[in-house]
Amino acid sequence: MKNPAGFELIGCGVWGEVHARTYANSPHAKFIAVGDKDQNQAKHFAGLYKASNYYTDFKKILEKPEIDKLC
Repeated sequence: MKNPAGFELIGCGVWGEVHARTYANSPHAKFIAVGDKDQNQAKHFAGLYKASNYYTDFKKILEKPEIDKLC
């Protein structure tokens, strides 16, 4: 199997939780970072879904080399 793709999540709302759960449970994804304007929410999601990092500035997430840029 290829190395898992590095993913980030920007926005920890209802749909964000669906995506976070999917990334966290997929053998094809490595959940790298979570971003939300609410620091407590970002930290909570990162801990709950085992993302490596959390941010309140989405631009910081996009700078991470572990995130696979698919577009």
